Amino acid sequence: MKLKMTLIAFLGMVLWMLPACSDNNDDDDSNNGGNQPEQAVLSAFSAKYAGALNVEWEAKGDYWEADFDLGSVDYDAWFGKTGVWLREEYEVNYNDIPQPVKTSIEGSIDYPSASWTPDRSVDVVKNLNTPVWYGVELKNGGNEVTVWVDASGNGIKDVSEDYNGSGIPAQIRSWIGEKYPKAVTLEVEKIMDLTFEATVLDADQVKTIYFDRSFGWTHTVWFVAEADVPQVVLEVLSWPAYADYSVKQIQYQQYAGGDRYHFLLGKTGSLDMTVNVDPEGNIILN
Repeated sequence: MKLKMTLIAFLGMVLWMLPACSDNNDDDDSNNGGNQPEQAVLSAFSAKYAGALNVEWEAKGDYWEADFDLGSVDYDAWFGKTGVWLREEYEVNYNDIPQPVKTSIEGSIDYPSASWTPDRSVDVVKNLNTPVWYGVELKNGGNEVTVWVDASGNGIKDVSEDYNGSGIPAQIRSWIGEKYPKAVTLEVEKIMDLTFEATVLDADQVKTIYFDRSFGWTHTVWFVAEADVPQVVLEVLSWPAYADYSVKQIQYQQYAGGDRYHFLLGKTGSLDMTVNVDPEGNIILN
């Protein structure tokens, strides 16, 4: 009798465990086996990073992050589930960065090389439709700042502090969750002027969200390709005032007062020019 009761108890425990095992399998199926993205993502990855080794995938919301080695360099890359490439990050030695970047860093008025020393490891970031950016960490005793510069040596921003995960200020985390509920927040940075910038993935774009010192939203920006700009907007650039200029960069900018396309135009022997055009093709003067 005692043996029979023990057997019944054992069978009951096995039956109780089966649903839990089934639930875990369901979770894996929803994540394509737990660590393998869609075929479109795998194909796009192979085409862009031929020869990549030690590839590890992690699903984050509607996006996939790949960590891998290419040559002797460790990379992180982000893809949308349809296979669109969005972002890559890696590090290089300071001696290997472009000379215009070095010249900008070492000739800085705000961070003179006599007192600020660059770290030997430099962060490199490339986002969809953007140039390559270099993040050089400078140190002066106990003070640190990361100066971001593009390959031409143009300064982008000076970052005093980084926030990730639960360390992101609650006001910013709440705002992003409400306005961009499907976004994946990559990082939040505190700029030297005490404002904040959040980098997120949303709608297969890499967006930068700007906040003031009180965590109030000011505007959102992402870069776009010329092919994705409405023709009615591009027609403005055919005006005589812009005829000899070429398009260097295009941003889509969202402000409380309305959206705009922000063009950076260049011409040999002349200073760059910016033009703001609303989605209906009207020039914005401010």
